[in-house]
Amino acid sequence: MKPLEQREDEALMLAYQQGEARAFNVLLARHQRPVFNFLYRQVNNKSLAEDLLQEVFLRVIKSAGTYKKEAKFTTWLYT
Repeated sequence: MKPLEQREDEALMLAYQQGEARAFNVLLARHQRPVFNFLYRQVNNKSLAEDLLQEVFLRVIKSAGTYKKEAKFTTWLYT
């Protein structure tokens, strides 16, 4: 099996669902900057974008149980 850092996002999210907490850390490290940039472009306020970034990843944690590999992880994340 591939190391976590080499797995696709969808496989990481499924691993996180099954209790592999480190999989979330890899997803966070991989997507934190792009999501922040997206949010910053929307609100044009660094502090607000940082708050929203935290909210996004809190929702990932809270909604992990409902994730299904029907689309790319990033589609689910940005939705």
